[in-house]
Amino acid sequence: MIEYGTQWCQPCSKLKEELTRRAIPFVFIDVEDPKAMATPEGRHASEMPQEMRRAIPATRVVRRDLRVEWVSGCDPDRVERAYR
Repeated sequence: MIEYGTQWCQPCSKLKEELTRRAIPFVFIDVEDPKAMATPEGRHASEMPQEMRRAIPATRVVRRDLRVEWVSGCDPDRVERAYR
């Protein structure tokens, strides 16, 4: 699971805290950090649906059936449902 956001974004911080509290593993990618965006995880951002490209946080979840689901905004319940 990959959360895309920024260090200064309050909803991004809240989502990171909630995912950590729920013991849901994730990688955080700062979309303002060119080195982070150049990693394999960062490059997945190019798959993000067009309508989500200006919203953070955005979370990429690979479901058990291997489908990719994107969750827009700070919605830890929806992220957890997609993860489980």
